[in-house]
Amino acid sequence: NDEKEPKAINWTKGSDEPVLPPQLAVYVQDCVGLLLRLIAEDTAKSVAAVACESLNELIQDAGPSSFMSRLPQLLEALILLANGKAPCQTLLGDDDDHDEDDDDDHDNVLMDNVADLCGGVAKVAGA
Repeated sequence: NDEKEPKAINWTKGSDEPVLPPQLAVYVQDCVGLLLRLIAEDTAKSVAAVACESLNELIQDAGPSSFMSRLPQLLEALILLANGKAPCQTLLGDDDDHDEDDDDDHDNVLMDNVADLCGGVAKVAGA
């Protein structure tokens, strides 16, 4: 197998100094914005869970400059999720046609991914 692991981006915990090439930084910022919108607005728990997981991976790869400008929006979304008040937890969404066991599984996956994202944000932000 000739596939190589991509070169790691060297970033510093807590530093929002840009480390990405400008075009990549714009792309990453767009991705962060889209993922935050999915987390904050989507009514399906499975979508919010995958968005949390994806955002966690992205910020750990790209570093603090990838999300620091959107930190208030990110923290607000995490607080809503932690308190069970996000749209995916309060509104009827795509996941509501499943039985109660499936709903419990989605709750568990969502909250696991929310907890992982909280830890990832703290780690990358330098806490």
